[in-house]
Amino acid sequence: MYDRVTDSVRQVFAWMERLDRWGYITVGFSLLVISVLLFVHSWAQFATAYRTEPFLLISLTLVNQLLLVIILLELFRTIVRFLETDTLRVGRTRRSASSRAYGACSRPARGWETSGMYRRIFSSGI
Repeated sequence: MYDRVTDSVRQVFAWMERLDRWGYITVGFSLLVISVLLFVHSWAQFATAYRTEPFLLISLTLVNQLLLVIILLELFRTIVRFLETDTLRVGRTRRSASSRAYGACSRPARGWETSGMYRRIFSSGI
């Protein structure tokens, strides 16, 4: 009797996991379709309002809508990565051992920082 219950519970869990995957797939496709439609609508709205509305207002509206598209695409990418790996990583990624050795503020030097004048000014203590 216990084996029969365990098998039926396993089947239920397997079915629930399949439904969960299909839920993620449908949400992912929905985010992708909404992102594409919002992108096209934003540019169409910008093109039609270009002559009648103030440029600054329609430009800010376009940037706002494009940032929303980027957020939606990042959510889509997170869902795709979850479906590929079965792990959900939210937050900062782990740093390598070499980057931890140089500290949290390490970054590549900018061009003006490698110039001779920059080194002379900051090495002299001025």
